[in-house]
Amino acid sequence: MYTLHQLRIENCFKALQAKLLSAGVNADAVEDAISEVMKTDFFHVSLNGSDGILRSHHKRLQYYKDNLLYNEPVVISLGNTVTGKPVFCHYIP
Repeated sequence: MYTLHQLRIENCFKALQAKLLSAGVNADAVEDAISEVMKTDFFHVSLNGSDGILRSHHKRLQYYKDNLLYNEPVVISLGNTVTGKPVFCHYIP
C-alpha cells in the first residue's frame, strides 16, 4: 500500500524522467540520478524500520525532546459521564 508521500515522489520522478529524456539526457544518467535522489529521501531515511531516527514512537519522542522545544501534554480528569465513562482533557503548558 502506498502512502501519499510515496505516490507524490513517484509521480515527481516520472515527470522529471520524462522531461530529462525529452531534453536529450542519456537514459542511464537519468536513472542513476533518480535512484541516487530516492536513496537520500528524508522520509524514507528517517522512517526506515531498521535504522531510521524516527522509526518508533519512543525514538520520535526522544528526537522531539532533544532537538525541539517539546512540552509534553498534561492530562486532566474531568470526571465521568452519566454512564460512568471517564472524560479527560489534554493541554500543553
